Amino acid sequence: MENGNMGRVVELINPKTDEIIPSVISRDRLTNELVAYKVENIKIPDEIKGIKLNEEQKQTLIEGKALYLEGMISTKGEPFNAHVQFNADKKYVEFLFDHKEHQQQSHSEIPKTFRGKDLSDEQYEKFKGGQTIYLDGLLDKKGQPYQGYITLNQETGKVDFSFQNPNKVREQAKPTEGHKTQTAD
Repeated sequence: MENGNMGRVVELINPKTDEIIPSVISRDRLTNELVAYKVENIKIPDEIKGIKLNEEQKQTLIEGKALYLEGMISTKGEPFNAHVQFNADKKYVEFLFDHKEHQQQSHSEIPKTFRGKDLSDEQYEKFKGGQTIYLDGLLDKKGQPYQGYITLNQETGKVDFSFQNPNKVREQAKPTEGHKTQTAD
């Protein structure tokens, strides 16, 4: 139920011929229907995202089991790790990302560069600590310079960017002393 794949080979019986058909089973994520796929038809690629698979790894995938691969290279050129598993519904090997594990990784891998601009050691320490950092000399797609503020979102581990200082925007939004806020009775 977690990832939609049974994770093992099952022996299905053809009701007309009583033939035993080794198959893997997955759940269609849209309809929740179970989909069976014959093991003999499974095609496992020789390489997944830069990692060459050996025969033992291929056999693990053919058996419907999940396989953990380290050091794959994403389309953006970034290294990543993930479980892969054959999906009978999609008829190919899919990635199974553990979102909790992924969030923990993103917290530990705080970027020292933002949009091609390296942060100084002082900026990086403040940024890691959750403070807002002013960056100057950023370049847009047309090569035009711009500046802005970055803050590390502690919940998601992602970088929030703003053209205006988010700390000042928050201060301006606060009611000032002497002004009363109207409340409904």
